[in-house]
Amino acid sequence: MGKSIEQDNISWKPELLSSLGNTAWSMVPLIGAPTQLFVSNFFTERKFKNIEAFNKELQKKIQNLDIQLNSNFTPSDELTEIVESVYEEIQKTKANKKRTMFAMALANSIKNNKNSLNLEMEFIEILSTIPYSCIHWLI
Repeated sequence: MGKSIEQDNISWKPELLSSLGNTAWSMVPLIGAPTQLFVSNFFTERKFKNIEAFNKELQKKIQNLDIQLNSNFTPSDELTEIVESVYEEIQKTKANKKRTMFAMALANSIKNNKNSLNLEMEFIEILSTIPYSCIHWLI
């Protein structure tokens, strides 16, 4: 899942725009700072709720697949990369169905930890880029 330099440059642009927007709001007299704080808290809370809902869904999927994780479990490098990319996407995802699909993909990746995870990585990459309105094509 190596990204090219061009993809890395694109990925930071939303963060830059968000920072510029926050800076602009903070410069508005009287209402700027409270508005900026409200918007910032709203998005932070939404990200937290997305992760919380995902964790509950992932727990269900792991139990359904009867995956036993013990203290000796060591994730492969591929699995670590998958976990990181899934959690990055989950913060942005509003759709429950997409969150469920990410949970199933991650649970399957955990189950196949020591095997090649190329298919799981490809599926997660596709799921990350496909619009919600096109999810039915993956089912």
